[in-house]
Amino acid sequence: MENINSFEKLKKLSTGLSVLFMEKDKKFHEAIENIFNDAFSSVYRFFDEASALERYSLIKPDLLVLGLPLAKANAIEFIADIRQINPDANIVVISDNNEDFELLHTIDFGIMKLILKPLSPNQLVNYLSSVLEDTEQPRIYKQSLKFLQNIKEKNKELIFNNSYKGIPISSEGTIESIDENTFTVKLSEIQKAAVKYESHTVLKAGASGRFVHAYLLSLDERRSIARFTKPHFIDFTQRSLSNKRLKVDSSFKLGFFYKNKNIEAFAEDISLGAISIFIDTVTCPFSEAENIDLTLGFDIDTAVISNSDRIFVKVFAKGKVIRTEPYKNGFKVISSLSVAKADQSNFKKYIKYLEMKIIEEFKYLVRR
Repeated sequence: MENINSFEKLKKLSTGLSVLFMEKDKKFHEAIENIFNDAFSSVYRFFDEASALERYSLIKPDLLVLGLPLAKANAIEFIADIRQINPDANIVVISDNNEDFELLHTIDFGIMKLILKPLSPNQLVNYLSSVLEDTEQPRIYKQSLKFLQNIKEKNKELIFNNSYKGIPISSEGTIESIDENTFTVKLSEIQKAAVKYESHTVLKAGASGRFVHAYLLSLDERRSIARFTKPHFIDFTQRSLSNKRLKVDSSFKLGFFYKNKNIEAFAEDISLGAISIFIDTVTCPFSEAENIDLTLGFDIDTAVISNSDRIFVKVFAKGKVIRTEPYKNGFKVISSLSVAKADQSNFKKYIKYLEMKIIEEFKYLVRR
């Protein structure tokens, strides 16, 4: 029971946080990587310093867990490189007894925790919890909680904004309670289903024009009471209802061509004019504004008489990269999308089908 409680504590503290974990010992790496996967919202795993440093400079994760000894670099120089990228980096070092580990005890590098191997998974859970407790509840969260407390006291209108696979879901809700670290709200049935799907929410308070983003901590489905943590102000613009970016279904296949090369990639979501693609590579192969060629494959209805048979079709499209961003262990690429004129009818059929399918799926979740 103690082990379960310790891990639940870590999950609560790490909600919405990212971690970059580097360890060259593959056995130790595999033994504890499930802790990171199950606790943190985003996990980046590496076995070598060069890849880890390159990715760190792009994503600047909330926590860096560094296994020593390193494969090639000197640990002191590597940490100095990290500090140059991010002077406020939160670093935890796990190591056996070696010269670098001993030296780190004497140099003020601002290491949050120096942990000696061997250690059990439960020991690691406790160490990580103590580290995150030291960084918990920064100023931005306190400001947002104070703002929400003012909303509660004045009984102002609260609008929750979520989506389900790209379909916007918005409805009113009320703040039930606010404590030092979290707040609870009463949600409508439709919002409860959307919040459960996304594990976070964006809420707007009255006519203030301010939006607060927060992560779902727990959900009492019977009472429709949700508890959120880590609230912070964000800039937020609701996506146009006429151009929803929908999560593709299992029939969707993607062919991605760049500079006459076929790149392995997977579509995340799609709209009539844009597509979001995941590429599982350490470095992004292109930059913004570059042109790409795409082949999209999917099922559509043939609508033969009264039947609704489905066939697989392919359409051809061109795109231009709008932006790239680190995502999981690779990159998410957002691109414009221009489907060949001869294929537009089939593509629009797929988008319409996808939207109706997602809406029906969401209605089922709400009724259940």
